[in-house]
Amino acid sequence: MEVQSRALPLSRLVHALAMGEIDVALAMAKNPVRDGMFRFPEKPFFQMRPALMVMQPSRIQDITDFDALADLRIGVYADGYLSPMLEGLATFSIHGEKVIHRGYQIMEWGRLDAVYSADSLDLYSNAAIYGFQKNVRIIELPEQATGLYTVFSSNVPAEVIAEYEQALRRMEPYSSFLKNFVIMNTTQSTAQAAW
Repeated sequence: MEVQSRALPLSRLVHALAMGEIDVALAMAKNPVRDGMFRFPEKPFFQMRPALMVMQPSRIQDITDFDALADLRIGVYADGYLSPMLEGLATFSIHGEKVIHRGYQIMEWGRLDAVYSADSLDLYSNAAIYGFQKNVRIIELPEQATGLYTVFSSNVPAEVIAEYEQALRRMEPYSSFLKNFVIMNTTQSTAQAAW
């Protein structure tokens, strides 16, 4: 079997998977629309914690309910998964690559109050990689964790998905790998906050 990989911005990835241009997407959350379009394995390979990144200092101290978000200008991944708390809010889509870094820059310019990611570790690691971790604070949303899946095009046979699930059961949990990566690429205090 020949495997080719390519990096795509999320909106293009969803489109390519839906059109059958690619067979597999490695990391996607499930929602009702995607569940109807793609084939999901039985279990996710990782559980994400949704969070907001805000500037340090910020008037936003804690997020306890929907009302705390109502008047915020929140940047999100274009076509990305949105937490139930964000549904119905006026969010601002950030297209293309380096979404978290670009969202941070837009916050610096005063055009956003926060940047959202379905995975708090995405925010922590981007802040560390691009060197702005001392300028921001990550606030986890009071929601259940969200599963992150390897997602298959509707053209992929069920047998292939079953083989993937068997391989996944034999592997070290992805959270162990990710924890080590984040710790190696962040300051100790940032890594401890993430875990």
